[in-house]
Amino acid sequence: MRPERRYRLPTGGLGRPGSVSTLARLIRSRIGARPDVPLINAAALARRVDRVLAESGASATVASVAVTQKAGWVSSGVVVHRGDHITVLATGMLWAVRGLGLGIGPDVAVWVRVGEGAVISMLGTGMVIVADTDGPVSFLAAEPGSLDENGALDTAVRRMRLRGSFAVAVARWDTDPDAGLVHAARIDPALFGPIAARSSRPALAGWHYHPRLGAAEIFRTRASDTSDEIDCVTSGDVGILCHPVDVEITPELRMSWSWLVTALPSMLPENIEPTHDYLSVAVEFDDGRDLTWMWSSELNIGTVFTCPLQYWRDRETHMVIRTGTIELGEWLDERRSIVDDIRAALEPPYPQRITGIWLIANSSFQRGTGACRYRDLDLAESALGEIADPIVLDKEHHR
Repeated sequence: MRPERRYRLPTGGLGRPGSVSTLARLIRSRIGARPDVPLINAAALARRVDRVLAESGASATVASVAVTQKAGWVSSGVVVHRGDHITVLATGMLWAVRGLGLGIGPDVAVWVRVGEGAVISMLGTGMVIVADTDGPVSFLAAEPGSLDENGALDTAVRRMRLRGSFAVAVARWDTDPDAGLVHAARIDPALFGPIAARSSRPALAGWHYHPRLGAAEIFRTRASDTSDEIDCVTSGDVGILCHPVDVEITPELRMSWSWLVTALPSMLPENIEPTHDYLSVAVEFDDGRDLTWMWSSELNIGTVFTCPLQYWRDRETHMVIRTGTIELGEWLDERRSIVDDIRAALEPPYPQRITGIWLIANSSFQRGTGACRYRDLDLAESALGEIADPIVLDKEHHR
């Protein structure tokens, strides 16, 4: 459902008051900047993969392609069958402004598909996929938010103009993929190490990443703690972690949580597109809108603005509840009245139910680092105690 435009001012974006000053500060701070991302062409990436596999004794069919934003879906030429294990590796950048080091990496903008199957977002710079259908492995370079929930390019979303390309390699394993990855990680830890390490990370039961942005490696459990906590580290990526609920909005309903923020991903006001890097907790409503409570680097507490990004501006409203760096490194408790904040931030007709709790982390624009921990997320009526299902974490490990 596409909500009608019914937000109150001020809106986020480059046309809002103060945006020119923020943009000027961004330019001054980033002249000559370059993100620390290896830039390898497709042929060199394939040779590197072949060398590692040969040294490890593993056998796989390897191919690589260059993928640009304008190219659309690009076939690798590697055909797989249902149940095949394939490893995907990617490097490169799509640049918004190369001279300022503003661009997005493969962990944000590479998408993978086998045949006519489901579209899968890239995890980091390498991942393992078990094919769920037959067909060629194809790749797409597209900025987050430009694909709809079915994985097709959304024609209603204005695309960012991005230059540059990704080099993407695919390896279809002929020998044991688990053993092959272990050996490959020892030989080339920079290329294969992150994939091998992923199998030891605990899952988040009941949570999923928002399909508009795809999966990420931003949120994970703290398995060593007795209390349920979620770690969040974002560095040049973006993700929305969603937990479905179904709760009627009443005057007594409160959203509460505790968070310990140690780093903010932006040191500039976050209400224009190129500086919209932030950490927040949000609730999703039954009318397709959502309200996020964010920690800003500079914006005043109580500031309300619509999301400056094109797809989200008709759907998402931000409310600043913490600002600055003085309270970084401290556990802070939040308790928000849903009705009060809806009336302060949204235009009627007001939503009737909450359908999801979100954790949002974005650092894809300036490619900085944001870090925090969450615990005790709870939707409750003040006089009745908890009314949503408890939010718990799965301590079992998964691949």
